[in-house]
Amino acid sequence: MIVILMTSGFQSESCSSTPVGDKVHIGPEAKADLVFFFKIGVSPNEINEFQRTVTGLPGKSGTGHSSLPGVMSEVMFYKGEYRGEALRFKLNASEEERTFVKSRIQGSPLIFRVYENVVPNEITDIPASEKAEPLASPSRIPPRQPSKVVIPGE
Repeated sequence: MIVILMTSGFQSESCSSTPVGDKVHIGPEAKADLVFFFKIGVSPNEINEFQRTVTGLPGKSGTGHSSLPGVMSEVMFYKGEYRGEALRFKLNASEEERTFVKSRIQGSPLIFRVYENVVPNEITDIPASEKAEPLASPSRIPPRQPSKVVIPGE
């Protein structure tokens, strides 16, 4: 069973949304552009840093973050013991922005699996936790250091 934990970055546009009146449907039962799962054992601090530096841009003041260009929303959820995110792009997101976001996510050592254009509730190949692929140890990966982010099209 998937449980929604939070949504962020919601705006009025979505690439794969089905408008219902004035609302856009999001959540684990709605199709997402990208769905990804963190490896078992990834800490909440590591996930926060991932959101700040991989799917987000660190704030100029050193606190907080904003979404990468082209990203409309992210919904966090659990599937079994795996924590996941369903990400949607803005309607006007370029192919370059989409590829940029996807490559950042796929390049992270914290990520277990990435899916495209799927409904999170319909993913059936997530293994039981005893067959999971955990990270090696609690001190496995230092937080990613902010670096100059080159954003496509700028």
